[in-house]
Amino acid sequence: MGEWWEGLLTPSGRFVPGSFRRLIQQLENRTVLVIGDVVADRYLVAHPERISREAPVLILRQEDEYVVPGGAGNTAHNLAALGARPILVSCIGEDAAGEALARSLEDCGVSTETLVRISDRPTFTKTRVLAGDRQAVRQQVVRIDHGVSHPVDEAAARRLREFFLEALPRCEAVVFSDYGLGVLGDDLIREGLEKVRRAKVPSVADSRYRLLAYVGVGCATPNQVESEQALGRVFQTEAEVEAGGFALLERLGSEALIMTRGALGMDLFRAGERVHIPAVNPVDVFDVTGAGDTVTATLALALAAGAEWVTAASLANLAAGLVVRKMGTRTVTRGELLGFLDLWVREAEANATAHPEAGNSTGSAAPLLGGEPAGKRKEIAG
Repeated sequence: MGEWWEGLLTPSGRFVPGSFRRLIQQLENRTVLVIGDVVADRYLVAHPERISREAPVLILRQEDEYVVPGGAGNTAHNLAALGARPILVSCIGEDAAGEALARSLEDCGVSTETLVRISDRPTFTKTRVLAGDRQAVRQQVVRIDHGVSHPVDEAAARRLREFFLEALPRCEAVVFSDYGLGVLGDDLIREGLEKVRRAKVPSVADSRYRLLAYVGVGCATPNQVESEQALGRVFQTEAEVEAGGFALLERLGSEALIMTRGALGMDLFRAGERVHIPAVNPVDVFDVTGAGDTVTATLALALAAGAEWVTAASLANLAAGLVVRKMGTRTVTRGELLGFLDLWVREAEANATAHPEAGNSTGSAAPLLGGEPAGKRKEIAG
């Protein structure tokens, strides 16, 4: 198993922060097509007042309510926050939740012109209640889902296909964001993947339940549980993780597969090669809501900018490590990525002074995402 940072070094073994910084800057104004299931992520913010006399439950006093884009909408929002021009193809209902979601998307810089409105299908909504003292961090106490997940009707499917085919020639990368809510039917997946391959643009699939439907996609980004479900077995050891990653890569016929693993970071699988990328300061993980969307968006955008796989995956891992420190469905900006990179360079320089025997300097990239000096990082058995 290779070290993730080896792919970021010059032939002389030095990491050049400027090259990573240039990639982040080159994310701007890239056009990325996102097709999949949008969700209205509704948040109710409250603080506890007292125990109810009706039942042993808390009575919460609501303070705020807002809607942000979820699902494929969050992927598009992440792209916009990174300076890209996302084209979002999906469906919403002709209801209050759909209107709130459309307004939120527009506010985020995501056009709603390619959203199909369906009168008899409710907008899928996830309502999260965040509660806590005003001076403390609010915690999610319950989530309520409302909506349907059966396939969209034929008329809507035709409009989705039309929007997709019209947008594809303008795009530098394509994301399939499949939450299993009915937008991406089998025919659309097959034709979409075929058209993308012919167009020779990078493609990324993030599928919650039907990973193996995306045979031929450029890269899939399942988490470990999704990978286990796709293969019908649980990974108990690192050797099983490795075998599972390569098995999925082969069955999908993809150029690469990225398995996200929470606090353990992620693993990049390519033909005959597994590269482990440690999590960014995993002790700081705060809220994983939407982190997978951030990974998918950043990865696709980096590929659109011409990055090779290790660099693109490392940038996606960095973005995920920043977004999990935020409450709720959130995004990461190019400024935040650049700020964290600058912070790492300063820490690497200080570490080089403190540990000269490790040979660590801004020329060694190991601490960028993992936080351990080069030469001291423990290798994960595989």
